[in-house]
Amino acid sequence: MTFRRAAVSLIVLTLIAGAIFLLVSISRIPSQPEYRTHVRITSIAYSSSKYRPPMAFIRFRSEGGLEGSISIPPANLNCKVGDTVPAIQQGVIVELAPRACRKMVLP
Repeated sequence: MTFRRAAVSLIVLTLIAGAIFLLVSISRIPSQPEYRTHVRITSIAYSSSKYRPPMAFIRFRSEGGLEGSISIPPANLNCKVGDTVPAIQQGVIVELAPRACRKMVLP
């Protein structure tokens, strides 16, 4: 019985050590550089709920076919379907630039 527990403990510790080694190895892989690009707004949908404030869901597509989405309050929306807006792409991830499709709202 004691040998069996020791063997199981050794196997579990080996699996944990392997997982930690794998995570450390993956975290050291350099990320791809990000660069500026442009995307076209493909759709804008509005939603409302009694539990959350209303939001505008914006879907967009890059020239290379990558798609993404973002949600912002409708009061801050400053674009329409078909607009071409700046974006940032890193690998296969594309996101709108920080101020794209957003109005400047003063506090």
